[in-house]
Amino acid sequence: MAGTFLNYPFDEEIFLRAWGNEPDPVRNALVQSGVIVNYPAITAALKDYGNFGTIPYYKPLSGDPVNYDGQTDITITETSGGHQSFVAYGRAKAWRERDFMPELVGNDPLGHIVRANAKYWQNQRQKILISVLEGVIANSDTGFAKHKIKVDRPSDNATLPGTINTKLAEVFGAEKGALRLMIMDAVTAAVFENLNLLEYRKGVSVNALLVDMRIGELMGYTVIVDDNVFNIGKQYIYVLGLGAILTGVPRLDRPVELDRDGLKFGGTTSLITRVRDVLHPNGFSFVIPSSNWSESPTDAQLSASTSYTIKYPHKMIPIAKIVFVDSVTFTATADGESGTTTSKKIDFVFSQDVHGLAASDITITAGTGAATKGALTGSGKNWSLAITGVSEGNVGVTIASKDEYTFPTDALTVAVYEKS
Repeated sequence: MAGTFLNYPFDEEIFLRAWGNEPDPVRNALVQSGVIVNYPAITAALKDYGNFGTIPYYKPLSGDPVNYDGQTDITITETSGGHQSFVAYGRAKAWRERDFMPELVGNDPLGHIVRANAKYWQNQRQKILISVLEGVIANSDTGFAKHKIKVDRPSDNATLPGTINTKLAEVFGAEKGALRLMIMDAVTAAVFENLNLLEYRKGVSVNALLVDMRIGELMGYTVIVDDNVFNIGKQYIYVLGLGAILTGVPRLDRPVELDRDGLKFGGTTSLITRVRDVLHPNGFSFVIPSSNWSESPTDAQLSASTSYTIKYPHKMIPIAKIVFVDSVTFTATADGESGTTTSKKIDFVFSQDVHGLAASDITITAGTGAATKGALTGSGKNWSLAITGVSEGNVGVTIASKDEYTFPTDALTVAVYEKS
């Protein structure tokens, strides 16, 4: 439907066509590497209505052949299969005219709006992909648990590529050859850049723009470098292979429209955009949550380990996450003064920035003294743990190792003080 937006002629069909034609280098890399596969059965299942469906699969042929000697009977093995369930997600976002004001320079206002909208939805799609990967990586299947690969950060980064290659071979065996792509953050990418192993694609696209510098090649893998999808301070590598993610085209009747509100701000027009998509981890079934389900899954539901049940043998699922583990030391000192001031906190100073620390990770063990832990505050290298119920003397402090960090296993002795 035609209308006006920012006093410019606006046609929804033209906008939608331009939006669809806007380059998406990350999606292109995922498709060209074979990681994301358009699966016609998904599109067929969702072309009329619905968010949920199933697709069949056949298990690999198995059994030993018999000796073909003219005397031995040929045995028959029945083929078998199963099905996996998938879900489509839907998202919507609207912007008022004034949200685009800073971008309206030059002689192509619609182009600015299209690019801003496309970039927004591209980033959202990448975040949802990571949510899905997090959900399956955390799956409780004991075989698939091996796909969360912990790598001790070496003192010499030159050994890192060989270590990663070996770890992947140990998990996937002969199926390692199906792996095609890595997604990593800029800090991790810099390690390989400094080793002159990560080469970014260079060139000029058909619209005379430089090829996106986040796409590169490393150890035979396509590499996507994107900090937008990583939590602050987290350094991971997601490794994906052929057919890891299945997608389709769900029905969507109104992907874009204008809405006029004559009362808001004296009269304003909003641009409403909607998307529906499928990013299904091949080899798993999506399980509809038992509560808070409203047809379209939330990001939290997509990233929940309980949302997926494994269907394939784990080695046949080309999805893995490499977690770098840092060895971290720390000092711990209580405030207060013997006989004068009772200690109220223990201050921790770590050898490097630590993220995601919780009070539940810290254990205080009574020695000649005692204390009860309270709330934990802080960030980076400096954290403080509140303490109460102090009895003067020494206590032992330990911190449980986490996915990304290992801490000394021996208790650190800390003196705590009590007012006489």
